[in-house]
Amino acid sequence: MESVPLIGGVWSAIGDLLAQLVERIQELGLWAVFLLTMGDSFGLPSSGEFVMLVWSGLDEYPLLLVILIGWVGAAVGDNCAYWGGRLIGNPVIRRVISEERRVSAQDYIHRHGAKAIVGGRMLAAVRTKVQVLAGAAHYPYLRFVVYDAIGCLTWAITFGIIGRVVGDAVGVTSIVDRIGVVAVIGVALVVALAIAQRLVLPRLAARRVNSD
Repeated sequence: MESVPLIGGVWSAIGDLLAQLVERIQELGLWAVFLLTMGDSFGLPSSGEFVMLVWSGLDEYPLLLVILIGWVGAAVGDNCAYWGGRLIGNPVIRRVISEERRVSAQDYIHRHGAKAIVGGRMLAAVRTKVQVLAGAAHYPYLRFVVYDAIGCLTWAITFGIIGRVVGDAVGVTSIVDRIGVVAVIGVALVVALAIAQRLVLPRLAARRVNSD
């Protein structure tokens, strides 16, 4: 029974810590959008999608301004990832994946640059990997900048509009409430994806095999 007050104290401390963190982030205002989307792009543990969904739904910030800052922050971060890959990428990549997979991935980027860079920007799981691989493969930088700018703008517009629509629909205005709403949506999406991966995808694969 003594563990119950202890657990309650731990949860209370975590709650206080999170509240202080949110308060500090809120004080940064739109600088938080720039810094967190930039950090997300080159591997820091900050979700750019989460940031865009939260800040774009706050009435105190114009939506176009949030989208613009998210676009710039994402592009700066992607360029940092590209140059990191170009300068020191291959020795690190060789320690993580086989040489065959490295060559295959970099060859794919050279052959399908626009698809890989624009599409990779939209997928959080592969975002940093694509930018680093593009740099390590010495993909032409000017092409990278153009394709990445298109991908970052598409990404910022998409999640900016979703955040504003959701914010208007649920009627929340404070950043704390926004974080709660986005967290709930995020958990629901994770559960839905897990169910799809466990139940739906195997059935589709089985049907495809049977049809062949």
